[in-house]
Amino acid sequence: MPNPREIIESRIGIQGIEELHDQRRHLVATSALLRARHGPFGTWEAIRKSSLSTIRSHARAQHLAAGTKVTEAALDDVAHVAQDYKVLVATATEERAELAVIDNQIMDINDLIYRDNTLIFHLTAESKLQ
Repeated sequence: MPNPREIIESRIGIQGIEELHDQRRHLVATSALLRARHGPFGTWEAIRKSSLSTIRSHARAQHLAAGTKVTEAALDDVAHVAQDYKVLVATATEERAELAVIDNQIMDINDLIYRDNTLIFHLTAESKLQ
């Protein structure tokens, strides 16, 4: 037996609120790891710095083994152009783009919910006037 809200939703031809909530929950779950990495207080900066430090350490070890001196600036340059770091940055860029798309989809669902609630409010208020 449908509840009163479902009856109103089907009568005025709008998508059910539960369906919209399910879609939004799925998108939020999909974006959770991306948000943890790239969102506010995310871990991306720590991951990036750790990667650079690892690459610098390997480069420093190679120079020590070869008996050559190297400056910190040179090690920084080596780390920033390393293939592993380039892949990390490219992956982060793709993830941030994916997060932006998912955020937009979530906002679209929120807009639909707001519009539908407003529509229901006005239709029920109008029916009370008649």
